[in-house]
Amino acid sequence: MVILWATLFALIFWRKGWAVVFPVWLAVFSHLLLDLPIHPKNLALYPHSSVHLGWGLWSIGPRSYWYAQMVVVIALALVYALRARRLQFQNNLILATSIFLVGLHLRTW
Repeated sequence: MVILWATLFALIFWRKGWAVVFPVWLAVFSHLLLDLPIHPKNLALYPHSSVHLGWGLWSIGPRSYWYAQMVVVIALALVYALRARRLQFQNNLILATSIFLVGLHLRTW
């Protein structure tokens, strides 16, 4: 299903050419790959499918998926911070953005 959704969404940008269509398609498709380890429940392969994909973190214990998501959020915030510093963003902007992202996740507790 994710291939279908990615294709349908990318087709909206067809007039922009392959240089836009492919990255849009890849961004939608990558959402599935990012959801596999951290989604609260395993994902159905298609609607009403008996086949479900995922790492099953939700079955380990209460809120275990939340901690996995927090690790991903912090890791990506660090990637952002390192890249932003290299691009010479202001330190207060980097810090505020990183705190905001982590704060958003903390609100889901």
